[in-house]
Amino acid sequence: MLKTSALVMAIFLGHFFITSCAEKDSPITPIPTTPPISTVTALSDVTIQMTNGWVQVSETIFDLMFSCYLTGVGDVVAIGVGQHPDSGSPVEVLIQGLLGRPYVGVTIDKEITFEAALDELLEIYLHDNRITSGAIRWQKNLNLDSGEFDEAGYGSVFVECLDYLPGLPNGY
Repeated sequence: MLKTSALVMAIFLGHFFITSCAEKDSPITPIPTTPPISTVTALSDVTIQMTNGWVQVSETIFDLMFSCYLTGVGDVVAIGVGQHPDSGSPVEVLIQGLLGRPYVGVTIDKEITFEAALDELLEIYLHDNRITSGAIRWQKNLNLDSGEFDEAGYGSVFVECLDYLPGLPNGY
């Protein structure tokens, strides 16, 4: 009740002040108003890429959208797609967290570009719907016949599996 009375009193005093201060001989200059300025941006020109994971190869981080597959108790496969942050080339990643056969490979422009070192222990973890890795030593230009390769630095992976698809990916 007190708040309502105070509001009514404020409105009355404001009206009284405005009408009593305005004399017939003094012109009241209205305050100019302009309509609000608004801009419209066409969202069709904006591309928003949703991601649920990343792969780091040396200093390059690939933000990707992953599909996750539960292939058995504790076994997971994830396929990620996206674009190279510098060139815009298509990027695909395979993360295989299978007991005894872990693997991570990064393909840029349909060429196998980086693979986790085959001669070193690779640890892939699945915990609370997140796939992570220990440190990954990356190789490129791996020649399976001679075993020669070029070092490509270190990195890691992180994927948050939003849901799981049944079975294995097509062509697996």
